[in-house]
Amino acid sequence: MTVYQHPHDRGDAWTFGADERDLEDVVGPCQVFEGRGSWDDCISSIRVPEGWRATVYEHPNYRGESLTVTSDIPDLDDVRGPCGNDWDDCISSIRVFRP
Repeated sequence: MTVYQHPHDRGDAWTFGADERDLEDVVGPCQVFEGRGSWDDCISSIRVPEGWRATVYEHPNYRGESLTVTSDIPDLDDVRGPCGNDWDDCISSIRVFRP
């Protein structure tokens, strides 16, 4: 799976194939914490390989509202969710399910 900082697969990207319980621990382009950026609340689009799926969560440690993703989402602003009524910049942990 690949996540992107901006809608329509633009900006910085991060590709992963395993669960991540706290995106604050993953170095990325947003949310400067203790002198470095992270991917916490920084994802605006997702690409999902065929057969894969993921569940994204509003909070670390797989807590809060969740969304199961089975195909590409070009703009998380278009998906109803818990942060300003959408999922844009709202994901803090991810579970990945490979085929």
